Amino acid sequence: MKTAHRAMWQKGEYSFGAVPYGYVNRDRHLYPDDETKGTVQEIFRLFLQGSSLKEIARKLSAETVNPKTYKMLRFGHEVPEGMNTEWNNVTVRAVLTNHAYIGASVHGKNKRVDGKQARAPKEEWTIMEGTHEPLVSREDFDRVQEMLEGNVRHFHSTHGENGFDHSRYNLMGTKII
Repeated sequence: MKTAHRAMWQKGEYSFGAVPYGYVNRDRHLYPDDETKGTVQEIFRLFLQGSSLKEIARKLSAETVNPKTYKMLRFGHEVPEGMNTEWNNVTVRAVLTNHAYIGASVHGKNKRVDGKQARAPKEEWTIMEGTHEPLVSREDFDRVQEMLEGNVRHFHSTHGENGFDHSRYNLMGTKII
């Protein structure tokens, strides 16, 4: 099965999972979606200009529905009452880190370890370049990845590895009355 999928990938055919927001799947090939590609490009532009993930999510929520809601509407489904149609910082980050937007397909992100699915290290991923039309330049994508990594390093330097600065609340050797 992997060999058949690899042959499809090498021909630029899209053979797996949900189609990335900003694209449509026609005859197993990804093509830019005229309705949403501008939103993807706007996300990259705003982040490169210094907007935070939350600021971008707020702006998009005021202008359009999130990708899940958009796909439901696009395929003629009704949006259930009470369903969240707003963007959030997790969705914005997912767009900013998706290699599809530079025209690449990534395979092998997950693997089985002891019978369970686990995230594979980036070094083990198979990245097929030029499988479809990019929505953003490679330079902008790489710059965004550096900025996001810098955000993570800064957060961990101020909050500890797990998001909490334990040293500020270490009471070992302190007399508590």
